Amino acid sequence: MTRSIINRTIAGLVLTAAAVTSASAAGQALTWVPVSTTAESITGPLAFDGKVIQFEGGARLQLKEVKRWGVTTLYQVTQPTNPVLRHGNYLCSEDLMPRFVASTLLDNSLVISVIEGDVAPAADAEVDEAACAEYRYVRR
Repeated sequence: MTRSIINRTIAGLVLTAAAVTSASAAGQALTWVPVSTTAESITGPLAFDGKVIQFEGGARLQLKEVKRWGVTTLYQVTQPTNPVLRHGNYLCSEDLMPRFVASTLLDNSLVISVIEGDVAPAADAEVDEAACAEYRYVRR
């Protein structure tokens, strides 16, 4: 019974990752709606294709994949910017420029962790510690 649940979970993750990968390869950004108070207050809905995050209002972060750890992918922000988002908010703060973004994809859920330091986390376990903010979404 447990093996069956694990196999179905793994199959679901593979199918979800394949859908995101094929949408990214086709240049189609998936639309995500906020489910955390932080995401609702600061970013609102966003589009994400693995190369660009486009926020409500048109602000964008250009990304380059750095490494993967299972369902988490680390990206470097290639054109550093600190976009002003909903209600005049920033991803971390007015003084902290986002340098890396980690995305964790599980089924129809996306968690985006923003990292402002110049050094990329070396392991998935370091993302939470390095993040200045975390945002949660579901696929629209």
